[in-house]
Amino acid sequence: MKEAKVEAKKDKNARAYILQCIPKDVLLQIAKKKTAKEIWDSLKEKYLGSERVKMARVQTLKREFDVLQMKETETIDEFAGKISGLASKFSTLGVALEDSSLVKKLLDSVPNKYLPIIAGIEQSKISTPCHLKKRSDE
Repeated sequence: MKEAKVEAKKDKNARAYILQCIPKDVLLQIAKKKTAKEIWDSLKEKYLGSERVKMARVQTLKREFDVLQMKETETIDEFAGKISGLASKFSTLGVALEDSSLVKKLLDSVPNKYLPIIAGIEQSKISTPCHLKKRSDE
């Protein structure tokens, strides 16, 4: 009996913490949930979706990643930011993109005016340890 009271109190506290963090429009949708687990599962379903929806999102991101090309008017930093943004979206869905595939995408997607630079990078084999992180001194 004492154990049940402790669990009920933990659930009540967890429920209160979750409800404090939720925007009002979402709060109205989940207010009728009785336990913290029910609330959590409802939020998980709302924001992550079912497995089928998640896989559809992953496929959409893959297509977006595959067709992504740098525009002539874009800077390398802007384009690298787009690639990093897509990588973050993949990560949110539980799919990790390898740094090597991100670097390959960057090198393969730049306009022709960058080809001499790309050739130099590929010849010196610098491309494997590169990371697409923004420098902190900018």
